[in-house]
Amino acid sequence: MAEKDLYKVLGVDRKATAKDIKKAYRKLATKYHPDKNNGDKESEKRFKAISAAYDVLGNPEKRKQYDEFGPSWEYFAQNGGQGAGGPRHDHRESSPGGSAADGWQQFHWQSGGDQGNLDEILKNIFGGGFQQGGGRFRSRENPFGGMNFENRQDIPYRGADLEAALEITLEEAFEGTRTQIVLEGQAINVEIPAGAYTGQKLRLAGKGAPGQGGGQRGDLYLNLRVAGHPLYRLEGLDLHLDLPVTPAEAVLGTEVTVPTLKGNVALKVPAGSNSGKVLRLKNLGMRDRKGNLGNLLVHLKILLPDVLSSREKELYAELSKIGSQDVRQKAFVNARPKKRGKTRAA
Repeated sequence: MAEKDLYKVLGVDRKATAKDIKKAYRKLATKYHPDKNNGDKESEKRFKAISAAYDVLGNPEKRKQYDEFGPSWEYFAQNGGQGAGGPRHDHRESSPGGSAADGWQQFHWQSGGDQGNLDEILKNIFGGGFQQGGGRFRSRENPFGGMNFENRQDIPYRGADLEAALEITLEEAFEGTRTQIVLEGQAINVEIPAGAYTGQKLRLAGKGAPGQGGGQRGDLYLNLRVAGHPLYRLEGLDLHLDLPVTPAEAVLGTEVTVPTLKGNVALKVPAGSNSGKVLRLKNLGMRDRKGNLGNLLVHLKILLPDVLSSREKELYAELSKIGSQDVRQKAFVNARPKKRGKTRAA
């Protein structure tokens, strides 16, 4: 993602407002979310790219740095102008009356480890009258004559932002919870909001890497992932639950107890229910951050007991003799192709 235009990734203009960026991210994240694309690798890759782009453009400070420095913004933001890579310098000259009205000039560079080469480059550009300070340099004199550079290492720099993954249960995502994590030796209290979802990012201000020179700590971003559940399948806000019933219960109908995220509820199974029938329990699914609720969709599965007594076998044998309907006939008849005339429409 370092070489790609993050604005193009989100499909927004560089002058887009924070609201426009957030709206674009939500739309794309919903479209390419892995849970909605059956594990499609391309969608997963696109989802990660979208999330990475929003991580930068959705943060006012990061966006400002990205707009100023481009793909290399992290080097300058975290290292104060020093970073890995080959020698590079970016000359930005201020004009009288501008934000730097004193006429100073700034030079930023990345050093590949050979400080001698960097010194030589600076000497060739500005002449021999300079003092090396490291990090950033500012010149007071004519850029083409001898200059004095001022050491900028005493300026406080904000610590880097950190990211970490946090897996939560479906119940924790539904109700919200408070938990504690340990990251780089520090215990951090985390509050998970009700309606949390996979792909959601929680920002914990001041919990990132320590700053330098007295600068403040960076932020910590937690990428949430809702773990799979042994009973429920989550699709959007709807929960799906497989409910086993016996042949007798399916034929005669019954009332059973069904577990939900809000507790057990009674569910009536209509008489004559076939396997695969879906019964809907309204507003008993997942909730979102606004409090909207999905449904619980109960899928009936007719199952035989693992062990049948001799009496049960006798009764099933008797039922097979007196049964008057061929349950396969209707299905097979509907599956046969209909006869057509000799002339067919193209």
